[in-house]
Amino acid sequence: MKTLLKWLIWLFAGLLVLATITVGIALFVFDSDNLKARATELVKEKTSANLTIGQDLSLKLFPWLKVESGDIRLSNPKGFSNNLNALEVAKLSASIKLMPLFKGQIEIGDIELDNSKLNLIRDRKGRSNIDVLLTHAKNSQPQAAGEAETDIANLSISRIVLNDFALNQYSPRGKLTQSFALAAFEINNFAFDQWTPIAATGEFKSGSGKTEAKWRLNSSVKVDAKGKKIELRSIDAVMSEISNKLKHLELSGNSTIDLNNQNTQVTHQGQLVVDKQSFELKLDGTFSTFKDINLQLNTDTLDLSPWLATTESENNPKADEPLDTKPIADFLKTARIKGQLQANQLTANKIALQQVSANLSNKGATLWLKPFKAKAFKGDLETIASINFAAKPLALSIQPTMQKIEVGELLSQFFELERLSGLGDLSLNMRTQGLGLKPMLQNLSGKGALNLSDGALMGLDLNKLIESGISLQLLEGKNAYKGKTTFASLKGDVNANKGLIQLKNLALQSPLFDLTGQASTDANDESLAGHFKLQLKGVLKQKLEQKYPQLAGMDLPFELKGSWAEPRPNIDFESLLKAKFKSKIDKQVEDKKKELEDELKKKLFDKIKF
Repeated sequence: MKTLLKWLIWLFAGLLVLATITVGIALFVFDSDNLKARATELVKEKTSANLTIGQDLSLKLFPWLKVESGDIRLSNPKGFSNNLNALEVAKLSASIKLMPLFKGQIEIGDIELDNSKLNLIRDRKGRSNIDVLLTHAKNSQPQAAGEAETDIANLSISRIVLNDFALNQYSPRGKLTQSFALAAFEINNFAFDQWTPIAATGEFKSGSGKTEAKWRLNSSVKVDAKGKKIELRSIDAVMSEISNKLKHLELSGNSTIDLNNQNTQVTHQGQLVVDKQSFELKLDGTFSTFKDINLQLNTDTLDLSPWLATTESENNPKADEPLDTKPIADFLKTARIKGQLQANQLTANKIALQQVSANLSNKGATLWLKPFKAKAFKGDLETIASINFAAKPLALSIQPTMQKIEVGELLSQFFELERLSGLGDLSLNMRTQGLGLKPMLQNLSGKGALNLSDGALMGLDLNKLIESGISLQLLEGKNAYKGKTTFASLKGDVNANKGLIQLKNLALQSPLFDLTGQASTDANDESLAGHFKLQLKGVLKQKLEQKYPQLAGMDLPFELKGSWAEPRPNIDFESLLKAKFKSKIDKQVEDKKKELEDELKKKLFDKIKF
């Protein structure tokens, strides 16, 4: 859909032509039925559409030549819905000064439209009904070779007023997709090539009725003498109540709009404020069948937290709804976006990134950030990410590569748990859905790899656990495992499937032991599970072999249970005891077997002897 302003310009131009022709005819002869028939015939010839004027034309000659009428309807061109009209006007009045006409000047007094509608609809070939009407009008009166375009610099208008004007957009099947309403629009003392203040208020409604945003506009406009270049300066535009969490948009700055037969080109430079968050905005756009938009957004701080869903907790017993992304999806489906985003800091709940930059593009309702770069967790983050705003819930796909990051900070910010520290690399290829942390974890799927060094497991003292296992003492109470376990390296492969996150091929190396195995956590119930093998080294190995020589060189079984908040590690004492007494039991079995064999041989010998 081309810009609203372009359609308004064409609407005003058409009405001006209609009013001027009508007034001109009225100078010679006034007959309401005759004038309506002439106007209908002229519109049919120029546009191929049918014009009906339900009310008689009223003519006043003093102090202006003024024509009034109403119940005006312009049909759609052939091939478009017959159930809709392209244009409907309940009441129209237009006036013109007589004397300036003799000097070649056109001084329009007032043009006022009440309760009017402009309905935009596309056919299955992608053509707009207004495009077809204008193309037919242009072709019906071709411009001769070398003929200069009409200069309308001598046209001036004292006042243009639109009351209850609606611009409606329909799908090819005739379904209303969005409505842009002008409750009041007024412009005074308009002339070409000069600045004129404008003011307007209205509403924007989606076809589903879920979005009912209010808007207002104040600016100054200048239109060149050819009517093809429009400049807006000192723009003050506001839109409010856009969706459940997107409450307020403000646009300021200066715009230039170039109109031609094929498209509309728009440039804007200024400031965009989204719910009190400010961006420096530079935009270059071409509006035709699609909106081709190139934009640059720069901000100091971008906080996504207000648009994310909050989860249930002790401080927040009732979770709220996430951002309604349908208005964003509807816009992206008709746009082709390219651009850049830069922010000194980006936050989302407790997650904080610095020096953020991203290249923006879209395919349908999916927005791509390719690549997305940032300083994060004391390291470097780079990823290819996509956000599908049409998915319910919103779908996110990421392929991050994180180098030399502090993983403890990452887990603390994502999981709100301080359980792990360490410097290392993390690479993931994940997808998820939702706008809150918990639903994102519950829908997480994909693969990745983890490689850390010089870190520690917080709240878990494996050295103490192993020593208690060697001495066969049970640790009891919530504080039994308090402390930390340092390690030299930690590696593993990450595999996630709808919230079930598995850490496979885990290998942890520390000065006193090596730990290998696999662990898993289910984000749906925040549970933990793990099965590992321990190989002792150093002092711990010496203690074990001194007390249990038969366990020398053996791997100790180790398991992990519990939850994120309270992990419960345990050495399998049953297996340990079985291993401890296995050689002794085997020796006793062998001794008993030999004893029985000797006794049996003796009895057999005694029988043979007798």
